[in-house]
Amino acid sequence: MQSRFGDAGHGFCLLAKPWAWYGHNGVEISSSGWSIDAATTAKLKDGSYGLGGVSFRGEVGAHTDLVLKDPNHTQLEVSYMRQPGGGAFQVSAQGKPLGSVETRGPAVEPGYATFDLPPGSRHFEIKVTRGQVRAFGVNFEKQAAGVQYDSLGLNGAYVSVLARMFDARHWGEELRHLRPDLVIINYGTNESAYASFVDQSYAKELKEIVRRVRAALPESSILLMSPMDRGTREVGGEIGTMPTIPRLVTIQQRVAMETGCGFFNTYLAMGGPGTMGQWYQAEPRLVGGDFIHPMPAGAKIVGNLLYQALFDGYNQFKVRRMQEKFAKVTIDPLPK
Repeated sequence: MQSRFGDAGHGFCLLAKPWAWYGHNGVEISSSGWSIDAATTAKLKDGSYGLGGVSFRGEVGAHTDLVLKDPNHTQLEVSYMRQPGGGAFQVSAQGKPLGSVETRGPAVEPGYATFDLPPGSRHFEIKVTRGQVRAFGVNFEKQAAGVQYDSLGLNGAYVSVLARMFDARHWGEELRHLRPDLVIINYGTNESAYASFVDQSYAKELKEIVRRVRAALPESSILLMSPMDRGTREVGGEIGTMPTIPRLVTIQQRVAMETGCGFFNTYLAMGGPGTMGQWYQAEPRLVGGDFIHPMPAGAKIVGNLLYQALFDGYNQFKVRRMQEKFAKVTIDPLPK
């Protein structure tokens, strides 16, 4: 999408790695000294986990090093918590300080520190210089208009994390600051292991997420994206589909219609029942041995399916606009 519509920058990434597998294409992240609270396993239960669901606390010496593959970014923004007794941190690019940020404030509230970047900058450091700092992540942007995709995958997440564990006011402020045009809500795989939750609680929790997003971003579009197929070993040894998946997808589609959201049926788009069994037996394999997590080639298939659906919708939108334009054109009758 960036190659077609323009590259507006890498977007948001967490301040450090909350789990070993965390990473973003085009960004190298290394850090030390941070106490990490992910919303799913947090010691702090205040619901304030920033945009991406993870809070980082560090004292003097805590630091993060980030290296971007793309040297064409023009702006960096650090999101943090402003609070009474807060400390200070310094931001550097290519080894030279860009400035210091004081996080002390009269109230507990989100804070944002923005810095213009020297041309060609690729290496950045964020380090605590005084007291204790609580921060969330870094956003990289370019001056050019285009697409920016903020990947906010949270390990072990399920709908109740956003609907119950996130503080609605805090997360709403983070969303309003970002001002996305489209929010994609993609939950269901982890929940599919709990049939009673899917049948009794999933729809209510999903509606609460939609309500929170819409309250914060009334002008933004929302897309509900179903989970992929999830495989399970059946009695005869075949790899079938977990029975809750079709029910869960049906619930999501109904919620999307009831709440005025878009809906992308990943499950059917990738092939429907039994797809993970086929992917596991493919050469090379497209899914891991848990029949849940796709291999890179499988993930690329799903990404391309979503892209094609979005682009098809975009083309349909252009056709409608053209039809509306020509429908308004009136032709004067020929003179007699």
